[in-house]
Amino acid sequence: MRKPEKVTGIPLSVEEALEALATGVWWIRHDLSDGYFSPKFQSCFGLEGSGDISMLAQVRACADPERLARHESLAREAAARGESYTAELRIRRANDGAERILRVRGQELTDDSGAVISFGTVVDVTESAELLHDLTRTRSQLESAERIGGTGSWSWDVRTGAVSWSAETYRILGISQDVAPTFELVLASALDDSHRQRFMQIVQQTLEADVPYDFEMPARRPDGQHIQLQTRGVVERDATGAPLRMVGTMRDVTQLRESERELRDREARFRLLAESSPNGVFLTDRMGRTTYANERLLKWFGMDFDAFAGGQWRSRVHPDDLGILTEVLRGNQDLLQPFDYAYRIEVDDTTRWLRIRTEPLLSEDGEFAGHVGSAQDTTEERKAAAERAVLEEQLQQARRLESIGLLAGGIAHDFNNLLVGILGNASYAREFVEAGPDVLAALEDIERAGERAAELTKQLLKYAGHAPLELKPVDVGALTREIPALLGARVPPQAELRVAAPEGMFVMGDRTELQQVVMNFVTNAVDSIAPNSTGTVRVGVGVEQLTTAQLSAHLLGAGREPGEYVVVTVADTGAGMPPEVLSRMFDPFYSTKGTGRGLGLAAALGLVSSHHGALSASSQVGVGTEMRLVLPFAHVEQRGAEQNSAPVPHRAVSAGKILLVDDEAAARTAAQRALTRAGYTVVEANNGRAAIERFDAEGDWAGAVIDLSMPEMNGDECAARLRERQATLPVLIVSGFAEQDVAERLRGIQRLRFLMKPYRGSELVAALNATIASPTAI
Repeated sequence: MRKPEKVTGIPLSVEEALEALATGVWWIRHDLSDGYFSPKFQSCFGLEGSGDISMLAQVRACADPERLARHESLAREAAARGESYTAELRIRRANDGAERILRVRGQELTDDSGAVISFGTVVDVTESAELLHDLTRTRSQLESAERIGGTGSWSWDVRTGAVSWSAETYRILGISQDVAPTFELVLASALDDSHRQRFMQIVQQTLEADVPYDFEMPARRPDGQHIQLQTRGVVERDATGAPLRMVGTMRDVTQLRESERELRDREARFRLLAESSPNGVFLTDRMGRTTYANERLLKWFGMDFDAFAGGQWRSRVHPDDLGILTEVLRGNQDLLQPFDYAYRIEVDDTTRWLRIRTEPLLSEDGEFAGHVGSAQDTTEERKAAAERAVLEEQLQQARRLESIGLLAGGIAHDFNNLLVGILGNASYAREFVEAGPDVLAALEDIERAGERAAELTKQLLKYAGHAPLELKPVDVGALTREIPALLGARVPPQAELRVAAPEGMFVMGDRTELQQVVMNFVTNAVDSIAPNSTGTVRVGVGVEQLTTAQLSAHLLGAGREPGEYVVVTVADTGAGMPPEVLSRMFDPFYSTKGTGRGLGLAAALGLVSSHHGALSASSQVGVGTEMRLVLPFAHVEQRGAEQNSAPVPHRAVSAGKILLVDDEAAARTAAQRALTRAGYTVVEANNGRAAIERFDAEGDWAGAVIDLSMPEMNGDECAARLRERQATLPVLIVSGFAEQDVAERLRGIQRLRFLMKPYRGSELVAALNATIASPTAI
């Protein structure tokens, strides 16, 4: 091996020293006329030879042409700048083909002759490069793990105060990596002095006590963002126990704490809803073990949670249901299917029906996580269903009886016609026939029998719903104030009943019937408030001045005279009614509470009509319903006149001519005798057409007594025809039906009174006298 004769700047002693340090040496003239590769250089390339320029081709062959070209380009660029260069070159050794990484350092110099020489050193750094690569990869993996986990690391040299942070720690604190890390920066991030002082105390305690710490504090990043910072640390000590450094982690747990708070809030809301639920609520895990049961469910089963969760709830199941329940549970193997079953439990001699329903709970990844279930107490529903079955039968019976009632009303009407003849003739005979005591006693028996028959017909009319009303002054305010006491326990705790009814709200009517109408409205309002909610029913009474238009907006209000009306308002905050229900609420036999409930509010409608009143109803689903009952206000003078009217004499008020019209011969005869005896001149007709003919044939009429129900022409039509001929003709209508039943037919006929059959002769005379003396409209 030939050594260089002279290389400027590289003494032979230095070359030999480099060989001793396992560093290869090389030099090459640029004209490739000479060169040198030391033994260590050749060893790095897996070569053996003379070490002169002839080995250059072998050296170059060990490197990838592309990588070699980049390497030589780097050397040329450095030479152009007059600088040395350092580069790593990956080669494949010639002797064993092993890949190695060589660190090459080189520089160009000029010798005394002016020739340019490149020279330098080469060192095999494969192991250290791989170690550095592994270290870099590990560090990258650690940084990735910290980034993914959101956890940064840090180290604090207690002796020197030097601090190091990982990249994730920088990101968490919001500090640029150009800033040198310090312990003071972490302290400065604390939101307030109290947390800052507490942090320092914990660090000091950790240094003294050699226990790890875990501390959270609110912090502020340089950008102003507030975070919840969690830092954990542990102390490393030397052999003597003196602290060397503190190392630990740092996390931004803001989102985690918010999620935890949200979870706690959701759990709190769930528990609030579950504990306030009228039903039992429970949760199970995927193994079927109970993890939660609300107090209502535990109370129903009469045990604490531990006993319930331990399976002791089965001991409360009714013996007749336990076997079936066990079979149902065994057959319900598909946990993702809902469960719905009812059974009885017995606790302290109380039997309760429960309907158990469950739904599967799924985790975020769709895996089965347990069940959520509810237990509904259906005991009252089952009792009500049984009672409804009985009630349904009763109501069906009532409907049949209503049909019979129509027949009863017709029979009562016909009997009333017959009784007019019986009572009238018996009374007439007793007063005018001279007979012995036995005959008088027989006539009295006939009268008493007739009176008993009249009472029976009244009972029939009451049964049929056609009983006459007793119209007297009624204080609507007073009868309304009595309703809360009358309803009593009928008003449930969740419904608040408020009544505002001043005194002096008088109408002319039947007090009992009016109170029943108002009470029905209040009862319906109370029933509209659901058992699981609260509501208010307000009942108010007042006087309003209503116009024709306002009255027409009410049911039955069309045609009513404008003026003062007593208004009863019943308003609730219950469920309300949809339009289709509201439009049918007064239909007979219609009810939202079930079928077969009779006439329902239709009966109230008839009573209101007979009192010359009107109704209105408005409702909105989810808001409530308001009912308005309007009745003509009775002034003090009217009430006094009604209460203090003097008896009407039973003799004719004038010697006038009366047209008597009745198709029932016996009734007509009895009436003719009573009127003739009173001093009237009576002209008879057996139907309406005949009455018109007789009326036209004669003149100077004082009045007319007309039966309402007749063949060919009814009494109302006959009265109207007579009024066309004599507008001021006083007319007394008689009928076997009650006045309120025929009032609508007689509407519009002025100066008319009504007398219900059967009547005595004296009653007929008194009614006719009152009609002639002071006729009024019914």
